[in-house]
Amino acid sequence: MGPSSKPSASTVLVLAVTVLVTAVVVTGPLAVGTSLASRFAPAEFAATEASTPGERPGTTQTTTPTPTPTVTTTEPTRTPTTTTATDDRRYRYTLREGANATTVHVSDSGRPGPTVVVVGGQHGNEPAGAVAARDVATWEVERGTLVVVPEANPRALDNGTREVDGRDLNAQFPVGDRPTSRQARAIWSVLVRHDADVVVDLHSSDGIYGVDGGVGQAVFPTVTGDAVPHAETAIARVNDEYRLDGPRSFRRGNAMGRSGRSLTRKVAGDLNETAYIVETTKRNTTRRTRVEWTTSVTWEVLRLHGVVSGERPAPE
Repeated sequence: MGPSSKPSASTVLVLAVTVLVTAVVVTGPLAVGTSLASRFAPAEFAATEASTPGERPGTTQTTTPTPTPTVTTTEPTRTPTTTTATDDRRYRYTLREGANATTVHVSDSGRPGPTVVVVGGQHGNEPAGAVAARDVATWEVERGTLVVVPEANPRALDNGTREVDGRDLNAQFPVGDRPTSRQARAIWSVLVRHDADVVVDLHSSDGIYGVDGGVGQAVFPTVTGDAVPHAETAIARVNDEYRLDGPRSFRRGNAMGRSGRSLTRKVAGDLNETAYIVETTKRNTTRRTRVEWTTSVTWEVLRLHGVVSGERPAPE
């Protein structure tokens, strides 16, 4: 067949069949839905086509990732606060009601130590003890617990009299028996409730101990515990601080036993604990002076029992 001759139809058919058979033999059978272009395309194109349908092979698709929602947790704002053990443990409560109502002040250090109960105002004509006790109630406690009853006998204090209805409150605490009045029982309940280890009872007198038959300028300890040596040490410190000598100096009174009708004797007899009566004199002294001396003696006694330390705070 010459160059100018056209191939016959049969020749064209044979050539087409030959090409098709050759392709199948060389590349293997075509999968259903697979084009010839994909069969012969570079591998990365095929992968792109398969993973991103509808995209033109050979192009790079930039996919913007969907941002992960950010959850912001805001911590509540807290203002730092400083709370001391004394603030947390300082409280007060009321005994009885009406004209007989009186307040009990409690300061718990939160540290091991004795419980000291200070009582003022049993006699209404001795207000210096009540004033001093109110000052004591404000003291910071180093160890143990301080319980203060500044106005044990509010009706007597209101009247300015030693007794109420002809009865002396400090003679209503018989050892071995129940206190004989509701007010005395209320005061005694404070000692029992707080399990008192030490009791300090604050008074004043018209006279001077060892001089004119009075009991002022003296500290009377019980026979229990270390009351006697502690009383002597406290007296020496106060006399030195105020340079007291002669009749105005403090002395140790007689040691109180376990029998009788006073609050401190009942502490010794029924509780077997330590107690003190602190007496200042009204003779030629101002109430302010008596209050200062009373708080000074009380501070020294409490310091000896380990409840307070350092310098005595100034009166409020």
